Amino acid sequence: MKNKKSLKNQINAAIAAGKNTRPFAVFDFDNTCIANDIAEATLNHMARHALFNDPTIVPGPEQNEPQALAKTIFQHYYRLLEAGNVLGAYEFGAKTLSGLNVLEIEALIRDVIESEGVMIGRSELFGAKIAKGLAVRPAVIELINDLQKQGVEIWVVSASPRLLVAEAMKHFGIMANLIGVRHVIKDGSITSELEYPLSVMGGKVDCIKLFIDPTVRPLIGVGDSGNDLPMLEYSIIKAVVNRGNSLSKKAEDERWPFVC
Repeated sequence: MKNKKSLKNQINAAIAAGKNTRPFAVFDFDNTCIANDIAEATLNHMARHALFNDPTIVPGPEQNEPQALAKTIFQHYYRLLEAGNVLGAYEFGAKTLSGLNVLEIEALIRDVIESEGVMIGRSELFGAKIAKGLAVRPAVIELINDLQKQGVEIWVVSASPRLLVAEAMKHFGIMANLIGVRHVIKDGSITSELEYPLSVMGGKVDCIKLFIDPTVRPLIGVGDSGNDLPMLEYSIIKAVVNRGNSLSKKAEDERWPFVC
């Protein structure tokens, strides 16, 4: 862990100084606790196997042919990302679960994780290059464990659907409280309606205030991308998973420690 001693010293000093009357830490999930993204891996898996149940989530005419619908949903999500519409992409990605029963999610995530494997690389779908593999980041898990030993509450604050992240956390043995994008569930069925605020970008701070504490700031925030920046800036100590992106550059400029 880069800057491990420095980060540990910062945490110990903050705890000793009593800067946080209720010490809690907030961690992003995708590309932070794990390498790659459980929501994208799930969307890719569902597209590959034509598992989408709700054609009404796609703009334009409904498509009832499963393969055509799968391709349209897949391409629409990645177009939103390429256009820089991160919030729109995450909202749409969550809605792709519409029509599934909540009881199907455990088996779905098991299939996704098994098909992805732990080797991190690239794959291809509908002519596009996509991420491949899902694996925990040992240095981040070590930090979580160290904080828990010091009595710090651990919260995962994810922009991915809570239903997916909860199952992934169980699979990877990550013990923490969880905030994620929430669906409206009706009669056990997942709908395309989402509950707000969404835990995306600035909404992560809104969710921390709503679900953890409205007045106490996190002792430490850990993330990997600009999506996490509002959460990190709201935290007393900021730490970053170095992915060589704009957040990594900011961490270097601000001398925030890298977890890995």
